[in-house]
Amino acid sequence: MAFRNLIPSLVLVACFLPPVLGADQAEPSASKPASADAVGSWKWSYTAGDGAPLEARIVLRRVEGKLEGVARGADGLEVPLEQLSFATNQLRFELSRVFAGKKITTQYRGTITGDQLKGQVLMGKEGSGRSRDWEAVREKPAPPAQSP
Repeated sequence: MAFRNLIPSLVLVACFLPPVLGADQAEPSASKPASADAVGSWKWSYTAGDGAPLEARIVLRRVEGKLEGVARGADGLEVPLEQLSFATNQLRFELSRVFAGKKITTQYRGTITGDQLKGQVLMGKEGSGRSRDWEAVREKPAPPAQSP
């Protein structure tokens, strides 16, 4: 009975622990306006199953023209993002975690506008389960250290 009560909390945590990103982004053409860039550290808050407030992040960067990144959850672990894609301001990825020996995959879908990322988190097999709104904010980079 206690294990059954633990599963909803684990699923909720899995949904909000960020992953590693890796996908191509098309170069904007001269005739179209440039789309938003996904590069940066994106942060959001959520409430765990036990009611505790938690924070999560995804950190995205470009390596040899490809978008890559990691998810950093409240547990401090970095998890790779799967099925990452970014085009026309639309960011999509999946995050898989293993809880109690079972793989749980959550889909994230969102639209980037400036430093805001808003969309849906889809939980359950192939995104057919529950969904909830998801909002993240791009963190400002730290200023460079000044010499004494």
